[in-house]
Formats: sequence, structure tokens, C-alpha cells
Amino acid sequence: MNRNTLAIKPAGYFRNVRRELVEEIPVGSQAVLEIGCGEGVTGAVLKTEGRATWVAGVELVDDAARKAAMILDKVIIGNIEQIDLPFKHEQFDAILLGDVLEHLIDPWYQVRRLTTYLSRNGVFVASLPNVRNWRVVLPLLLLGKWEYEDFGIMDRTHLRFFTRKGITTLFEENGLTVRKIIPIGRKSRIFSRLPLGFLSEFATPQYLVVCHRKGEGERV
Repeated sequence: MNRNTLAIKPAGYFRNVRRELVEEIPVGSQAVLEIGCGEGVTGAVLKTEGRATWVAGVELVDDAARKAAMILDKVIIGNIEQIDLPFKHEQFDAILLGDVLEHLIDPWYQVRRLTTYLSRNGVFVASLPNVRNWRVVLPLLLLGKWEYEDFGIMDRTHLRFFTRKGITTLFEENGLTVRKIIPIGRKSRIFSRLPLGFLSEFATPQYLVVCHRKGEGERV
């Protein structure tokens, strides 16, 4: 993950409330950890709505992290792949990663590592882009085109690419059970309701994933 590249994102990039992530956190949760917390606005909403009483964040970009520190309970500045986390085993009722894992060198290890901070009944919520989307697949198949862009699925800061199946494997093989995986985007939701619902994956730009820790006897 590159601090300099992320720092030049447009105004508002770090002030985006991730409403779809917020709604997956049960009211009454105590401690929440958000990786890639930006300016802390999502964590602030969690507290306002009674979905958390204490929120910690990790943020790579200095300016955004300093702003987050003014509204969250604890903020750590740094690259999640390069820093130690000062938290206790099973400390958090919820862990959030909104569009973070695709930027990491080893997202598989980080999922496994972060799961150790999740309480036994906690919820792990993440969003990731879907590389099987038609905007990527068709140019690749028809034109041999695989070009990076400033935003979206082919964001030039993305290091890893996932399909729905790959996303499920990412979590299921690293200590979590996927409870639901939801298409993000109006068109993808419409396709998922049609008889040819499998086309939903080609219309889906992004997935929301909700996981829990594997129970006793489940394969890790």
C-alpha cells in the first residue's frame, strides 16, 4: 500500500461514510476496529447510532489520521502490513475493512491476523471490488485490454484482484465463516433477482462480505 498515491485521492475520499458497512454492525456493540478509517466519519456514525461505544482506527495517510484522532477513541497511523497493533486478543466486537484488502501485498495473512482480535461472537465486515465485472472482463476478452485507472475496480493502487469465489476463499481459509456476501450496486441487485441470477456477478462492481469466527470443529 502506497501512502503517497493514496494521499492524492480527491477531496472527500477520506470523508465517505460507509453506510453499507455501518448497517451490518449490531446496535449495542462495544469495541469496533476500522482498518482504513480515513477521517473517522464511519466510526463516528457507529457511535452516534449506538452501534459502538469505543472505536479504534488504523489509517495510512497522515492528514486523514490526524482528523480521525479528533473524533475516534484511538487512531494508529501506519501501514497495517508494517505495524504492530496494541490490542488484546478477542478485544473487538466488530472489525471493518472498507476497500482495504485489495491494496495489500498479503491480504490473506492480514485477515488471519486481524481475526485474532475479533471476539468469539464478533462480526468481520469488509468490501472488495469484483474483477469479474463486465467493465473489466469484456475489454480483456475482446480487446486484450487490461489498463489501470485512477478509480474503480482497476484503480492503480490495487495490488490484488478477487472474484466472488476468491473473496469467499480469502475469508473461509483464514479463520472466518462467510455468513453473507452481498452485491453492492443497483444493477447487480436487479440481476440477482432475475431467473439468470448468475449474471449478477458480471454486473457487480463490488461485494459486501459479513463473516464470523469459525466455530469449534469448523475447518480453518
